[in-house]
Amino acid sequence: MISELITDLIAKLNSVPELTNKVGAQLGGTDTDAAMVEAPVPFAWVLFNNAAPIDSQMHNGRKYAINQVEFVVMLAIEYGLDTEEDFILNHLSLIDKAVGAVHASEEVTYAGLWEFTGVFLHATYPNRLIYQLGFSANGHYTF
Repeated sequence: MISELITDLIAKLNSVPELTNKVGAQLGGTDTDAAMVEAPVPFAWVLFNNAAPIDSQMHNGRKYAINQVEFVVMLAIEYGLDTEEDFILNHLSLIDKAVGAVHASEEVTYAGLWEFTGVFLHATYPNRLIYQLGFSANGHYTF
């Protein structure tokens, strides 16, 4: 289930022209990955964050578990043109495009709907800013 969800999220982010072939994935963490400081911008780095059970049911002798699966998208954007126009046209626009791409169909290929859970500035470097975007979806396991 988790691999299907992250694959779906990566495909949707890759549909943003500025991010095409600039989306990667790895296990989550609390620190900025060293590669994020050096990689050409813009890019998106998808991190698996958490899978927490929210419900389980029995049906025809089988157990179905529903989990909320959370991902973090680290979005790196060029920094240096510190004008209001640059912030609006480049930073906010790319954040909007990334969120819009995930919500374009709303449907997750594996389960449920994607939910955008927020965005904040994660890190500042002389040549880039890294924003953290949160997404979650409900996934289902059958036992």
